[in-house]
Amino acid sequence: MADNAPKVTILSWVPSYGEVKYLIGDKKYSATGLSPAHMNKVRQSLKHGANGDAINYLKKFEVEPIKESSVNISNIVESLVAAETGTSQEKLVKFFVDNPNPNDASVHAFAEKLGVEPDDLETEIYKLATIAAEFLDDGRSNEKGVKKGDVDAKELKIGIEIEKEHTPNADITARIALDHLAELPADAPMKYYTGLKLLEKFMESLVGDKNAAKRIEAFKKACSAGD
Repeated sequence: MADNAPKVTILSWVPSYGEVKYLIGDKKYSATGLSPAHMNKVRQSLKHGANGDAINYLKKFEVEPIKESSVNISNIVESLVAAETGTSQEKLVKFFVDNPNPNDASVHAFAEKLGVEPDDLETEIYKLATIAAEFLDDGRSNEKGVKKGDVDAKELKIGIEIEKEHTPNADITARIALDHLAELPADAPMKYYTGLKLLEKFMESLVGDKNAAKRIEAFKKACSAGD
């Protein structure tokens, strides 16, 4: 029987871990320790509109709120794997780009369209999510605790534009630029990307210059002067 409790939407379920991710209204939660029988009970409650029963049942397990991220994971996944994956993964990436934050039903419908088991598709989804998570958790900026507000805003903007040669994804280009800016101390007399642009101009100027070899040696000596 339908009730007046907030709507519960199942986002994903990983049987091997017994983990389910779901929405109560617009808030995300994760619960662990659910067997297939447990999940069946939750789904039966939702099928009959008994959101309150589903919520109370899920509370019996280890429930944690899921913190929202400002980063669009689906976009990151697209940029990281689209150029290196097979046809099925490319379709999976496109599905998430076209359908951000899909619910359980839409993922299952997509699995049916691909002709694969929903559990197998969810395994692939978690593989892609792991790639994105590892990328976000790694890097020089995280290692040093450097945030966007800690670096020169103009330099970061230059870096983001330069890194667009690798990917159009704004989240990834910003992260790569931040990692590079974190390589030098905040009080460095020349910032990373300003130096990079000067170096590129220097290398371009060597093309066709008969004195290129001498200039390169002078440049090497200047670079080693502080060693």
